[in-house]
Amino acid sequence: MAACGRATLLWRCGACYPDVVILAVGTSPAWQRTLEIPSLCIGTVNRASAVHECAAGKAVNVAVAAHRLGERSRVLTTSGGRLGQRLADDLSLLGVERELIPVATPTRVCTTLLSDAGATELVEPAGSMSEQEVEQLSRFLSDSRQAAVVVFSGSLARGVSSSLYAELGRFVQGPVVVDASGPELLASLEAGPLVVKPSRGELERTLGCTLDRERDLRDAMGFLVARGARWVVLSDGGEALWAFGQDVVYRAEPPRVSVVNPIGSGDCLAAGIACGISRGLSMQDAVRLGMACAAANLATVLPARFERDQCMRLLERVRLLPLGPGSLSPGQGASRC
Repeated sequence: MAACGRATLLWRCGACYPDVVILAVGTSPAWQRTLEIPSLCIGTVNRASAVHECAAGKAVNVAVAAHRLGERSRVLTTSGGRLGQRLADDLSLLGVERELIPVATPTRVCTTLLSDAGATELVEPAGSMSEQEVEQLSRFLSDSRQAAVVVFSGSLARGVSSSLYAELGRFVQGPVVVDASGPELLASLEAGPLVVKPSRGELERTLGCTLDRERDLRDAMGFLVARGARWVVLSDGGEALWAFGQDVVYRAEPPRVSVVNPIGSGDCLAAGIACGISRGLSMQDAVRLGMACAAANLATVLPARFERDQCMRLLERVRLLPLGPGSLSPGQGASRC
């Protein structure tokens, strides 16, 4: 099919590429409640000036962000109880395709408090999944052959093996992006994902060490590459982003924007990287696109509901600079820290 001329770094017409799907997979969705409380005081009554609600959770945010970039996206996750139905309805209104596995545990609520002091996140623990529910999720993924890129995102439901992402990754024919931490991240390396995307804090907790120096960061990223990842993208909130792949370390400063709510920016980073991969961009340009999406998300009240035009403007300000060869490579016996 001939392209309509609108295909660019930030936009791809779904009518021209109907089979391209960004599939986001996770087991811990959430119903997001965001309360605006300008002067938050702990230990007393606080009255919100505004309340916003939406479908969320890491995999949901990835699918929504990819949809905002013009991709055909789909989320594979769970849905339980009344809030699970509200999550499904919200995704339908957004036009995001979904495959929701019914589970007995109600979908959790995550609450963000936006105040003069910043964003405070109250996160309910992830629900549980039975063996049968996990098998149903696995069957759907094994039957899915349309995905151009699969993103495994978020903590796993209670009772689910930490190797689930690695096991599901073996069903995937195309590139895989993993946005996880802890045992889930380490186990996923066995399947050889194209990209893993922990934050600096998540990687410190995963490896059990602090990463205060540049050499520490390089060694930790080299450890993940030695274990099977082809690229490591390491975010650090509003600070510099690091990327390590093909034996080269890169560094980038995120564009500065007025922050409304940072929740979901890491998910938008993963979504932008996945979209760039699906469009055949270099990994460097895919990371740039992800950084622009993450920055655009900072200016929104609800996660992943950024404007594409804002993302385009921010993309022009993102530079990914090579720092030279990585300190460790897969053949050098990288250590954890």
